[in-house]
Amino acid sequence: MNEWDTAYVKLLNGSLGIGHRPRLKKLKDYKHIGVTHIWTLLSEKEGALDIKRATHKSGLEWVWLPLSNGKPPEEEVNTVISHCFANTKELLAEGAKIYLHCSAGIHRTGMISYAFLRFLGYSDSESFGKLNEMRALTSSGVGMERLEWGNVNYG
Repeated sequence: MNEWDTAYVKLLNGSLGIGHRPRLKKLKDYKHIGVTHIWTLLSEKEGALDIKRATHKSGLEWVWLPLSNGKPPEEEVNTVISHCFANTKELLAEGAKIYLHCSAGIHRTGMISYAFLRFLGYSDSESFGKLNEMRALTSSGVGMERLEWGNVNYG
């Protein structure tokens, strides 16, 4: 798996790509390919704040939605997720190019990117198709439980 194993799909006036945790020393390279924002799904104990510092040092903006694991979040977290989705939608409307990641870029990344696509109004099949277009490894490994969570909460 290399640093650039994702494709970016056009959403609103911007684009979204997904993958694994970026290497801190490579974040400046994301800026060179037009990325404006790094969207991190890692918890603080997984080094999220290190990514924040490196992201800002590289001249990029940082979005944080801390999830401690790949299990579908409890219902009380949905308000935080919805708020993050609304802010991210605004960023895309303004033309942002966003790289979304967790650790391996499969469970949390697949679940949140799929749910976000549902939040934007895409059907379940359209959302899964876009997920597959962004990263086939994520779409094949995300799991039905996580997709169903996205359908129930954001479909």
